[in-house]
Amino acid sequence: MDKLLSTDQTLLDSMFDAGTDEVHTFPVIFRDKHLLLVLPKIKKHALRAITLYQPQSLKARVYICYAKWLIRLGLARFLPKVKLGKLKEDYIQLLGSTSEFGLLLGNPNSDSRKIITYHYSNDNSLVSKIGVNMKSAGDIVSEYECLEKVSKKIPSSLKLIQSFCSESKDLAYFSVKWIPGRSPRRKDYDKVCNLLTEWISKESCQLTDFDGWKVVLEKCNGSVHSSAIESLNNKSLMRVPIHGDFAPWNIKIGVEGEVFTLDWESYQIDGAAGWDWAHFLIQSKLLIDKMYPHEVIESALYWAKSDEGVEFLDACGWGRDHLSWIGSYLFYAQYVLGFDREELIECWKEKVEMSL
Repeated sequence: MDKLLSTDQTLLDSMFDAGTDEVHTFPVIFRDKHLLLVLPKIKKHALRAITLYQPQSLKARVYICYAKWLIRLGLARFLPKVKLGKLKEDYIQLLGSTSEFGLLLGNPNSDSRKIITYHYSNDNSLVSKIGVNMKSAGDIVSEYECLEKVSKKIPSSLKLIQSFCSESKDLAYFSVKWIPGRSPRRKDYDKVCNLLTEWISKESCQLTDFDGWKVVLEKCNGSVHSSAIESLNNKSLMRVPIHGDFAPWNIKIGVEGEVFTLDWESYQIDGAAGWDWAHFLIQSKLLIDKMYPHEVIESALYWAKSDEGVEFLDACGWGRDHLSWIGSYLFYAQYVLGFDREELIECWKEKVEMSL
């Protein structure tokens, strides 16, 4: 049995009662010494639960492929194992049998760490997102409120099946249907981009009319970026709902080629069309392809000049102004979404100066 790090043990103690004689052994997967996945004991459900994690690096994909083959061959006993106590009362009704649910533990470095579960209920495979303290439960409540708004704006989005928040507000969860599929690969980029095209409304407005851009202007007033930001203000663009973290690990390509978008916790009711796709490209190049900042900017601009890029950016309202598209996204991501884009912004500024 593998020993758990204290942060992982503390999180699991919120769900499992270690003080009882009832003990269950689970196959598990670790990442960087932290517990990543707790898998169900039944093969069918283990193969579904493992898809809660969408690996992006080659090394991670190879290991998950190896784990899946062990499960398929009935050799899950060769995976690491942990022992957990009896499931606490608050979770029994949600998760049911210990042989039919699995867990994905959230980012261990987050101050609002959550648990995502796969479970089987009434012949349906469900995924629930659980907050186990006041901070993470509050985030869960905010996210399912976002999902309710999203379902009205985007008919194809995942629908809430159930939600709950305790009176003490230290436990909250919501459930959606489990979707089989995988993360998008490069061959799927056109399909994913087309999904964003479907979200574009027929209404255009000035960049300065978007609430998110107003935040950028306020935070950058008098800063070293103020002149660069002001140069973008006169753009007229199409409105679109903003996912906020539209990245490969938050997207699934279904078994029939459908595109599903997950994790709407950063949702904004509207913003400039094209920002979500800029985020997708930049996150992919930074975190998966491990490009340097100047390479990331060059790669995004290269895509923008492709036939697909020209068509998409025309529909968004950017036309051939590729630099304004990338630049406005970078400032929005830095000052509204909370992503570190300083190095990318400096590289973008260099490209703007070269174009003058």
